[in-house]
Amino acid sequence: MLDIVAKRRVETALKRSTPKVNLFDISPGEKVMVYREDPEKFEGPYELHAYDGNKAAFIKLPEKSGKLRILPFSISQVKKFRPKDKDAILKYTECEKIVRRQAFEKAIAVDDKKSLTDTIDVDSMG
Repeated sequence: MLDIVAKRRVETALKRSTPKVNLFDISPGEKVMVYREDPEKFEGPYELHAYDGNKAAFIKLPEKSGKLRILPFSISQVKKFRPKDKDAILKYTECEKIVRRQAFEKAIAVDDKKSLTDTIDVDSMG
């Protein structure tokens, strides 16, 4: 009996449509920051032109010629611009310090491998 009830509940749940959740709480026209991989930081603020569900955001970016160009970005690369949010600014500067420190540590890191001169056996060449 329990198996029949469980099957029936699963069938009913699968037939119902689930409401879509909007994870992107920014409206078109608002200012946003965009993550760029080349300098590895958020840049902006830029104006949000539109967004497509939870997949892509279309941002108005100025070109060198002065014209505005609309480019798509992943939603994960866009965040709301909050210039007066002290907590967000503090977290951002802290993250920036950590990224700089990690880059510095990577730059000065030394491999523990033996050098080529240590691997040559001069006595056996004789």
